[in-house]
Amino acid sequence: MIIEGIKCWFERGADTPGSFSVHGIGLREPMSPGLINRPQGTGDILFMLFHHAVQARSETGMETCAPGSLIIWDVGMSHYYGKETDDWSHSWLHCGGGLAGQLIRESGLGTNRLIMGCVESFTASLERLHEERVRPDFDGVILRNHFENMLRSMKRAGGSSQTDPVPERLLRAKRRIETGHGSLSLAELAAEACLSPSHFSAEYRRYFGISPIKDATRRRMLEAEHLLRDINLSISEIATRVGYPDIFHFSKQFKRYYGESPSQRRRSKL
Repeated sequence: MIIEGIKCWFERGADTPGSFSVHGIGLREPMSPGLINRPQGTGDILFMLFHHAVQARSETGMETCAPGSLIIWDVGMSHYYGKETDDWSHSWLHCGGGLAGQLIRESGLGTNRLIMGCVESFTASLERLHEERVRPDFDGVILRNHFENMLRSMKRAGGSSQTDPVPERLLRAKRRIETGHGSLSLAELAAEACLSPSHFSAEYRRYFGISPIKDATRRRMLEAEHLLRDINLSISEIATRVGYPDIFHFSKQFKRYYGESPSQRRRSKL
């Protein structure tokens, strides 16, 4: 686990089209009152997350950045940020290489503008990048993968156009469906989300595009189709495993989903 208040610097790698290198990492670095002004930047890409309200210059001019604001400054962009009156802290990543710029552009996060909602995804990614980079045998491919995953997590958490993230109560119900065994009733799933069955069904469909019962059936059918490849399991055993004690009901549901009976499906896959 990375220690808060840390800042590490590393040798810069070659700036080639397919390269990626980490130049520096800081997590919750404490800062005294004052403003940083780098008219030409630092010659690399800078991700800057502010843990306190500060002043910073973005594409729209000077802004008051709320705690949790993040800015990505590209190579050559000026850096102007800080807080004149009080102590403050920030987390940051200096990186470079042609691949870094390419992945940022492809992510759609944008540069020189405020991004919100990325505190957890960004700081967790800094920990992974730091843990890998300080290894004497660090792997550049793993480092690049951590960086790309960071961008994708940031996009999903706060940088996307979606302003209505999936509520945690619905994610709990979704996890119950994906990891549950046997039959799950609508009442049980609604209780997991602390909602009435009707409200839960409407909310679930809104966020996942499918009713909760159909989603639960989907998961059970996918598991059943996988189990059919094991010829040591009978159709009856498979039905019981996926929550259908009545083999005839299971076969009916399976055929409705796949268009063929479990036995037909098994023969086509063997």
